[in-house]
Amino acid sequence: MKRKILLLTSILVFLFSRAYSYQNIINIPDSLKKYTYEDLVNKFVKNHTNKELSIIYIQTLLQKGKNENNSNQTAYGYWRLGSIYSHYDDSNLAHKYLDSCIDLSRKKNLNHILARSYFTKADLYNISNEYRKELDFFLKAEKYYNKSNTEMGYLLSYNIGKLKYKLGEYEDALNLFKKVQSYEVKKGAYTKDKRQYLNTLYYLANAYSSNNLRDSTSIVIDEAYIIAKSLKDSTYITFTFLEGGNQFYKGNYQEAQDSLHKAIPYLEKNNIYTELFMGYYFLGSIHQLKNQQSLAIKYYKKVDSLFVKYKLAIPDIRGTYENLIQYSKRENNILDQLHYTKQLLLMDSLVSEEYKYYSKKFYKDYDTPKLINEKEFLIKKLSKENTNYEYINYILYLLIIIILIISISIYRKQLLYKKRFKK
Repeated sequence: MKRKILLLTSILVFLFSRAYSYQNIINIPDSLKKYTYEDLVNKFVKNHTNKELSIIYIQTLLQKGKNENNSNQTAYGYWRLGSIYSHYDDSNLAHKYLDSCIDLSRKKNLNHILARSYFTKADLYNISNEYRKELDFFLKAEKYYNKSNTEMGYLLSYNIGKLKYKLGEYEDALNLFKKVQSYEVKKGAYTKDKRQYLNTLYYLANAYSSNNLRDSTSIVIDEAYIIAKSLKDSTYITFTFLEGGNQFYKGNYQEAQDSLHKAIPYLEKNNIYTELFMGYYFLGSIHQLKNQQSLAIKYYKKVDSLFVKYKLAIPDIRGTYENLIQYSKRENNILDQLHYTKQLLLMDSLVSEEYKYYSKKFYKDYDTPKLINEKEFLIKKLSKENTNYEYINYILYLLIIIILIISISIYRKQLLYKKRFKK
């Protein structure tokens, strides 16, 4: 009975608190006043999967901190509420609570909580694909976290490494992932937490590859493959795919093709689109290098089909559209040429938006003004051809009408002659 009363009271507190802005003071009911900060944190931990109860307990902790002028607990309450709302995709409230935490933590020199807030803000910017802001906040968190907290340092290096890689800063990314791998080896992650260690090896292999260190890439992939095989599931296929890409860049096209053909059915079945984009692009490029034009175009068109459907911004596959445009030009297929030109412009737009700081490394055989001019030229050409077709159609219609009139006239005359003959 007491538990039901407490739950009802708590729900009322929650509804009451939502009626006010996040900054307003709420009245803590007697049923919750007796709890210490530690009690409230423990209750939050026990009920962390329940959004409403989580908010109630932390909101109570926050108000208790305000009432007692306890800056540390108030800042913790702000941060924890920001984290909860972030988890439940309420970014507006999450940003507000985290900003309040940052302001208070700065004033009171609460660096440990300040670092946590910056870390959570970075995660929020990841959700909205604002990668430069995400990186900036991870770097701020790195500045303020407690250096004795090696786990926090490791998480920061891991996340900053992923962002550096995504933004095209490959050398920095490689150094960070080497540091992360070293940390994980020391704590025995390769046996205790194999999946996390494989995630690190995945990014480390990609970082080596992007720095053109092909042999080092293969060494990391071989290690990952052995560990992945021990999991007795399909994880190892991811590294089969990576080795296919690595062999492609090494110029070992048959080995690359063999690995890619082993991996692609798994990627297709599990809808792993980013790798599928790259897999089709690699196979198209391999067939093109072997002068197998029809097979190359087959795989390039698979890339186009995926892009039309999912609109993923993947800078590395830009060559697909450059090749398809050239192919449609040779085939004198203006409709396809216009389609691929529009798609390339769309990809450039998406990449420019999502990888704002990647553009300096984004090589373009077709720059945007040239593409726009070419698109306009193709539209005009198609319009002119359509106009010509219309004229031809009008002439054909007119000829058909004339022929019909003549045919009807001849038919009538024949009928008339037959009547006269019978008479």
